[in-house]
Amino acid sequence: MPKSLDERTIEALVAHGADLATPRKTNHYFYARRQRSAEALAARLQKEGRNIDVHQTEDEWVVVVKFVMIVGPSSMADARREFESAAAAAGAHYEGWEASVR
Repeated sequence: MPKSLDERTIEALVAHGADLATPRKTNHYFYARRQRSAEALAARLQKEGRNIDVHQTEDEWVVVVKFVMIVGPSSMADARREFESAAAAAGAHYEGWEASVR
């Protein structure tokens, strides 16, 4: 069975020296066609410690959720479930995430 994008990203972090026990900055990216969808998604995802940016590009709305978390297979699976569910409910799409190595 091929590895998921999350698993491959976590492996890349480790290969670049990341200690998975250390909390790190993460950015999670969402896209929506309508402003209302982007704003509804941002409201759904608002929690203490999360910084949420909503902005418009030429043809879509972008929501970036930034926060510090432990990055590992279990935590990223939980985050993906939460984010895909919230995105679907708001009429948006969860694209994925990135994290700092240190």
